[in-house]
Amino acid sequence: MDIRKFTQDVNEYEDENTSTKSHNKLVQTIFTDQRKIKANDELLAEDKKTYEIDFIERDKKDLETKIKYYGKVIKREEENGKTVYEKVKELKDEMKYQTGAEKTKTQSKISSLESKIKSSEKNVELFEGE
Repeated sequence: MDIRKFTQDVNEYEDENTSTKSHNKLVQTIFTDQRKIKANDELLAEDKKTYEIDFIERDKKDLETKIKYYGKVIKREEENGKTVYEKVKELKDEMKYQTGAEKTKTQSKISSLESKIKSSEKNVELFEGE
């Protein structure tokens, strides 16, 4: 493959043959003639302050979406906690009318449900902390 290296003068160039093996294959340079490249005239170079404002606005939007998401997750976790708490309350009421074996089975269900309540509370604290 032949490559043309353009010099300062647009009409002058140097030919280079790449068919010879290069010692360092990782280092490759691509040269092009600007006359053949289509330029987008709508793109403008802005000053540093404009870019900073743009990045801050993007970060602000990202944070707003995270806040909305965390709000939904917190609400869902609180609802799950309330539902499980009501179920525990029902099981405790039912324990009054159960025999010994049934009471132990119900007590194990209550223990597992209470651990779910604690994990929901931890999740709420975690999301509120962020």
